[in-house]
Amino acid sequence: MSMFSKKSKKATESSEFSVFIREARSSTKKRVYKRVINEAIESQDRVIRSAGTGGFIMANKRDPEVRRKFLAKQGLKRAPVGKEVDHIVALEDGGRDSMANMQLLTKAKHQAKTNRENRARARKK
Repeated sequence: MSMFSKKSKKATESSEFSVFIREARSSTKKRVYKRVINEAIESQDRVIRSAGTGGFIMANKRDPEVRRKFLAKQGLKRAPVGKEVDHIVALEDGGRDSMANMQLLTKAKHQAKTNRENRARARKK
């Protein structure tokens, strides 16, 4: 006899969530979990941006380990001569310090992009 064979009245009542957990395939659970996590991150980012901190906060600091992993994924130990790692969406504009938000640009293109972003930020103020 299983330790779960004795059911109380409350144990037999099922919520939609408990039915989902019990019956969904593993891949479906992973997909739903990933979506929930991404929505939570987006929500947290909105709260952080609306706090008006006026500068970088811990969530937007550059992590050297993320940069190292980005370069390693490109087969590099360091940025090639004349190139720099750029955040596609600037950290100041709510971008994340993640490999998905990084790209290699020439120093000149990186500087031009940074100048455009700074001008756009100045116009918003």
